[in-house]
Amino acid sequence: PLQLAAGTLERIYQSGRMAEPPGISAAQPRLQASTGGPPVTLTLATRPVSVENAAQLLETAIRSVPAWSTAWVVSHGGQLWIRFPGAPASVEFTAEPGDALTFRELELFREAVVRIRVNGAESGRELSVRLTE
Repeated sequence: PLQLAAGTLERIYQSGRMAEPPGISAAQPRLQASTGGPPVTLTLATRPVSVENAAQLLETAIRSVPAWSTAWVVSHGGQLWIRFPGAPASVEFTAEPGDALTFRELELFREAVVRIRVNGAESGRELSVRLTE
């Protein structure tokens, strides 16, 4: 289902692992996506009842944007795998101003605590980094 051609490099965005069914708060979930320009609002038609259903609903929302009409979303192992064929840059998912939770509940935003060690010396503070790809 990845539909990749030999010898090509494609970005595949992978969500974090979601519970089954995913715990989505909003009755009509919304999030934003951007390739560096103004963000585009993506609206899911309904609240997903399964991870597979979340993939279908998110794919429909993404494909409603003319520039992303060939994008696809599949579910595998409790995660969403998202491909934007021909997208000119990285795609960043963010919260929609009226719906702060959906992009987090879909696990499209991850933070990891990182401790840096160089030549045996470790940083004294923990850093939080955003993982979007």
